[in-house]
Amino acid sequence: MSVSLPPAIKRHVLSQPLAATVLQTSLGAGESEAITLALQENARLIVLDDRPARRTAESLGLKVIGTLGLLLSAKRKGLVRQVKPLIQALDSHHFHVAPDIARKVILDAGEVP
Repeated sequence: MSVSLPPAIKRHVLSQPLAATVLQTSLGAGESEAITLALQENARLIVLDDRPARRTAESLGLKVIGTLGLLLSAKRKGLVRQVKPLIQALDSHHFHVAPDIARKVILDAGEVP
């Protein structure tokens, strides 16, 4: 099955799939491939929420941002008007966000929790 992607999103293939396999001993397949691809492509930033994956990526020299950090950055750049409804939408789609972290991000965005 082929999915059409917007022009801003590029599909890349791992040139060293074995590296992702090695990382899978401690991380999930998705996180392992994302980290391997970020290293391969010299990515400026990688979006990861899983704490062990974040630690691994940072130990490999990658700059990491989480989903909520990405939303906060988008708000600060004027790309989204509010983060609170987006966080609520994530929650309604079973994306676990710790309530204290959600509250902090909402407050950091200058919104009322």
